[in-house]
Amino acid sequence: FTPTEMVSAHAAGADYVKVFPVRALGPDYVRDVLAPLRDLKLIAVGGVSPENAADYVRAGLKSNIVCIPNARTFTFESPAPLTGHQVLAAGRFSHQKGFDMLLRAWEKMDTEGWTLRIAGGGDIPGNLPANVIAGPSEDMKKEYQDSSVFVLSSRYEGFGMVLVEAQAAGLPMVSFNCKCGPSEIITDGRNGFLTEIGDINGFAEKV
Repeated sequence: FTPTEMVSAHAAGADYVKVFPVRALGPDYVRDVLAPLRDLKLIAVGGVSPENAADYVRAGLKSNIVCIPNARTFTFESPAPLTGHQVLAAGRFSHQKGFDMLLRAWEKMDTEGWTLRIAGGGDIPGNLPANVIAGPSEDMKKEYQDSSVFVLSSRYEGFGMVLVEAQAAGLPMVSFNCKCGPSEIITDGRNGFLTEIGDINGFAEKV
């Protein structure tokens, strides 16, 4: 449900609704649109993290919220061999995804012999470095298999399914510790690294 459809469902007597993350809504929208929904018996939050589900409580909704994680979209027959000199990122070019920060971090790394692959569409800059390849992918499983590191530079997420997919492929991960999801998927220093949002030097160092 979109938030508007959620209001309609509530008016029709629904007790269970699936909602988008509060994080993606402005505080005025939360106050004005979600306020009538505070007597719902249950809100099933699909595809977001428990941290994000807690936002609904802070927004004034009931605390009996169930987080229903997304399932993986695909599986891998074997882990990525980690022999390809490719760093992978995935997502649409937008302010949320933070590829501007990723590219600044990339400039600080010794990237000789390595490629940064950003699998996604959107408003792709026309002046990318020669070792940065950006554009939609027709085979994301192959992108993961061909890579040795996965990076997530988002300013915020609802959950971060790409991290789940990268972990399933056996890729070490580096991510900004944004809301919501990365800190629930990445154990810092074990299956990847977390850095503070905007810490370009720290992000580059961990990669």
